[in-house]
Amino acid sequence: MLRNLILLCAALGFNGGGALAEESVPTRMFRYAILIDQQEPIYGEVACAEYPCQLANQKLPDINLSLHRYDDDSVRPIVSCGMKHCFISYRPSNINLSQTGKLLKFNLAEGAEPGHHAVLLRSRQVGEIIISF
Repeated sequence: MLRNLILLCAALGFNGGGALAEESVPTRMFRYAILIDQQEPIYGEVACAEYPCQLANQKLPDINLSLHRYDDDSVRPIVSCGMKHCFISYRPSNINLSQTGKLLKFNLAEGAEPGHHAVLLRSRQVGEIIISF
């Protein structure tokens, strides 16, 4: 019986059966536009296949940093996703805001609920997250 189990596991490995677990994890791509102090929006894209997920174009991923400053003096937020909600945090040291340590929350399923500071538009094939500071 042990021999049959070993052969079954080996067959699954050769036939690609082990990849089924990886393929069953859905990858959700969202585009977003973030408006800071009514300036030019920051555009980006986030892939949510693992939790916490971060921006797809993040060079030095660090969930402890809320924004990453690039050489061209632009900033990109880090998105942290749970099973039903994603969060975008920011620090006032990186952008000019009066609040400190505020955490913005948006719902992946439907639009913003009362009190949320972000909107998820579901009218397009790939949702757009628009966040206004």
